[in-house]
Amino acid sequence: MRPRSKESIMLLAPAIQNLYSHKQQALNLWNLFETPTCKKVRLTSWKSPSDPSIGNLSAGIDVRNFPEFFIWNGSRLIWRSGPWNNQVFIGVPNMLSTYHYGFSLEDDKEGTFYLSFILNESFPTKFVLNEQGNVFDASSINGEDWEVVWSAFQTECDVYGKCGAFGSCNSQNTPICSCLRGFEPKNTGEWNRGNWTSGCVRRKPLQCERVNNGSEGGKKDGFLKLTMMKVPDLADWSSAREGNCRNQCLENCSCIAYAYVSGIGCMPWTRSLIDLQKFSSGGVDLYVRLAYSELDKEGNVKVIVTVTVIIGVIFIGICIYLLWHWMAKQKAPWTNIYKHREDEEMLLLNMSEDNHGDKVNQAKLEEMPIFNLQELASATNSFHQSNKLGQGGFGPVYRVMVYLVEGYCLTI
Repeated sequence: MRPRSKESIMLLAPAIQNLYSHKQQALNLWNLFETPTCKKVRLTSWKSPSDPSIGNLSAGIDVRNFPEFFIWNGSRLIWRSGPWNNQVFIGVPNMLSTYHYGFSLEDDKEGTFYLSFILNESFPTKFVLNEQGNVFDASSINGEDWEVVWSAFQTECDVYGKCGAFGSCNSQNTPICSCLRGFEPKNTGEWNRGNWTSGCVRRKPLQCERVNNGSEGGKKDGFLKLTMMKVPDLADWSSAREGNCRNQCLENCSCIAYAYVSGIGCMPWTRSLIDLQKFSSGGVDLYVRLAYSELDKEGNVKVIVTVTVIIGVIFIGICIYLLWHWMAKQKAPWTNIYKHREDEEMLLLNMSEDNHGDKVNQAKLEEMPIFNLQELASATNSFHQSNKLGQGGFGPVYRVMVYLVEGYCLTI
């Protein structure tokens, strides 16, 4: 690793010791891979904290189809960073392009690759591979008190191939390993005991396999989209553009997954998907090939759920309407009863007032005198025509003389 600094430069050390170099120009601290001699320069661990001799653990960049940073225990791979996209290693969660003012992986076109970064002179930095196989990034203010700001192994899922082939690791889940949709544990007994290294196998063969076995091909395969993923190991590279990456994989019977990553391009996989991890943030979209029936089943589930929800909403709406209608009917008779009672009360009140009026009138009538025919004839001069005033609906009207009859003064 080569720090790009014209002043104070902090060496990437294989041990806790710190080496400084002042006012040097572009000091080559780490040639990570050299050819044609195929000499690999790696960061190595001590055998123990007290034994600085070279241990079994090493770390460095291996350039296959894509440059990646690896940690090995002997010849066994135990950690990988994911491919380099010209800014970051995409398998390192939350790694920013501005980290250490930007990493740079340079190819001198003569067989040598350099991984370099710019150092902040105020905060010396060192990378250390310890005897447990973990790479640490540590910073210091005074050059003595070091604080770890990043480490390669942060969860169990960072262990290479933790969940085996076609198994996905998610540190937020319990258990952390699960088979991808369309796959099932290869060894159910081991899987249930928490030994996931045997991985998973397909439940249903892909279309090409069905055709090769002489059975009907059926509908074309499709792709399952997995988001925020650490891409699996052993990816190939294709020159296909983003729009053609999917079709190219679908037309190739050997292609079992693909991803398109900015800065890298189209990445198809033709071998088992190993070292899959689900991130809580970051990562890329990975598309895994599945038999159509596996995708259709998921589609049917979505359709069933959607239709069920719609029917449920309609049913609840109908129930609410019927309940409202029933309550309205139940309320109507009581309304009529209340109105009828009000009418009855009003009628009784009117009748009471009428009776009261009749009684008053009856009392007044009782107070008036009664005249017989002889008295009326005498008062009207035997109903003489000269005393007749007119004719009404109830008979003729006469003018009479006023006189006293038992103290009453009457005019008829």
